[in-house]
Amino acid sequence: MSDGSAMVRWLLDTRRIWQSGPLKKNASRALRLLKPEEQAAVDRYFQIKDAKMSLASYLLKYLVIVRLGSVPWADVVLSEGRSRKPCYVPKHSYRKPVEFNVSHQAGLVAIVGHGSGSSKLGVDIVCINERNDYGIIDSEGFDGWVNMYREVFSSQELDDMKNQIQSIMLEDGTVVLSDELETVARCCKRNTSCTITLRSGEPKIINSNIVIDAKLRRFYAFWCLKEAYIKMTGEALLADWLRDLEFRNVRAPWPATTSGTVANRWGETVKDVEIWFERERIKNVRIELQAFEEDYLVATASTDVTPGSPAESGNFPIFEELDIQEDIYSCAERV
Repeated sequence: MSDGSAMVRWLLDTRRIWQSGPLKKNASRALRLLKPEEQAAVDRYFQIKDAKMSLASYLLKYLVIVRLGSVPWADVVLSEGRSRKPCYVPKHSYRKPVEFNVSHQAGLVAIVGHGSGSSKLGVDIVCINERNDYGIIDSEGFDGWVNMYREVFSSQELDDMKNQIQSIMLEDGTVVLSDELETVARCCKRNTSCTITLRSGEPKIINSNIVIDAKLRRFYAFWCLKEAYIKMTGEALLADWLRDLEFRNVRAPWPATTSGTVANRWGETVKDVEIWFERERIKNVRIELQAFEEDYLVATASTDVTPGSPAESGNFPIFEELDIQEDIYSCAERV
């Protein structure tokens, strides 16, 4: 696990820990690592899955401050900055500032951190269709469902989501490229038959669900990117400039082939997304989007594009999947 002032990206999968029994009993060792008021905050969650993510979030914030700020675990004090964004404010001048941002969704908790304090960071996780969006899509069509988010996205982004489709993979493993899907690009209904023409000239009938699923995945790619950027700025989804912030050249990364082992749980990474604000391209922010397993997307944004920085080179450090025992308990309980 990385130490020092370098940028780090860590992921903790709470689906694999604290799996049985009440959290107070099952995760008592972890809870004891927090301050009483933080333990109480975790305990307020009604759903155990939410409490687990809250607990993991606290542990990761502690860990990034310990590792990057050289602060003893017991001396860590979490503060709130702009828009209640969690932050670390050193009490002594000899302590290093630490910039970090956390996101959690559907059992996963991610943190990005930097030990210099000179950069702003944002991270966001989405789990595609976790809320079962099909009900509204079946009722209102995909276009109607997308229109529900017109206060968040620009008219160009909304049009892009509705009328563009990226490559898809059919059930037999055939990859159909975007230029072969022009005849179904405006499809907005599920459970219908569509005809596409493959590059070979062969017509092929497909279920429109494949098209809608591809559009839904791409919608969440837009959402994840925008959330990561907003969190980097310290704002919230209520910011009045949301529709002036546009993402172009957006493509949802291909998912991992399977979710069976750690080695292949990460899918494709997309690095060439363009960021525009009030019709001008932003070049001092690096952003990327990576797939995890089949249904998760993780976006990272950073303002640190100084020469030689990971963001400037286009190569963020890889996400390290942390182990609760080896990476967290061993650090926190060190004498």
